[in-house]
Amino acid sequence: KMKIVVCGDSYCTSHNYEREHFSQILEDNYGHEVINLARGGCSTVNICFQIQDAIKLKKAKEIEEHMSDE
Repeated sequence: KMKIVVCGDSYCTSHNYEREHFSQILEDNYGHEVINLARGGCSTVNICFQIQDAIKLKKAKEIEEHMSDE
């Protein structure tokens, strides 16, 4: 099972109640954990901020796992 973070603009948002968006398919059909940070209408600068947030999430998870190992 993978943890996948989706960053992007309106093409990557998952406001699809039919569960047909690629990020929803990754969750439903393949069991991956998906965190969708995409927002409609955002610029490439905003997408860079999303990527920075995704990196922070990964680092926070690594710290959490390290603390639980002690």
